[in-house]
Amino acid sequence: MSEQKLLGKRAIVTGGATGIGFGIAERFIAEGARVIITDIDAAGGVSAAAKLGANCQFMHHDVSLAEEWQPVFALAEEAFSGLDILVNVAGVTLMCTIEEMSV
Repeated sequence: MSEQKLLGKRAIVTGGATGIGFGIAERFIAEGARVIITDIDAAGGVSAAAKLGANCQFMHHDVSLAEEWQPVFALAEEAFSGLDILVNVAGVTLMCTIEEMSV
């Protein structure tokens, strides 16, 4: 039986439709958190949220687009009255140094 180490915590997990992101969201929920998963895969995200149950919501989100972040945070504020944890699993691959990257 879980100790509910995240009871009452509110989290966003990007890349939550499959793989590591899904596993993190699943564990967070088992530990008592409410989770918003985001993913570029809309169908996969809807399916994942259904599997994860009532303490999970899904939002389509492309992490590579700066303008798509604000709606995710707005959902966290609306649904959870804030945010405690952000896990960035989704990502993009850019072949350059950090100094060469833009937002």
